[in-house]
Amino acid sequence: MAINFLNNPKVGDNTKIEIGTGSDLQIYHDGSNSFITNSTGDLTISNTGDDLILKSADDFLLYVQGSELAIQAVGNAGVILRHNNAVKFETTSAGATIQNSTTSNLQLQSNQGTWV
Repeated sequence: MAINFLNNPKVGDNTKIEIGTGSDLQIYHDGSNSFITNSTGDLTISNTGDDLILKSADDFLLYVQGSELAIQAVGNAGVILRHNNAVKFETTSAGATIQNSTTSNLQLQSNQGTWV
């Protein structure tokens, strides 16, 4: 079945566009925030043209396992990487900080291409 959306279709706040037999994919706006919710399998965003660009007016947060913050890019600040909700790597205005690492397995490369 094909559906044609013509002339900028509009739905009001709190009205969901539901796709799939069991409403597996939902797109909606609650008046303050917008949501894309997938309840079956993986949600894949595929681009075969060029780059995938995500833009945010402020921060970018990536959660795994439902509520574990894994990647946090803070507007006009830095990027924080977490493992199991614990900060492991953080960029700062002076460079970067690595938490709880052992120097025996740490490899850094300078901008001259030599290993330190």
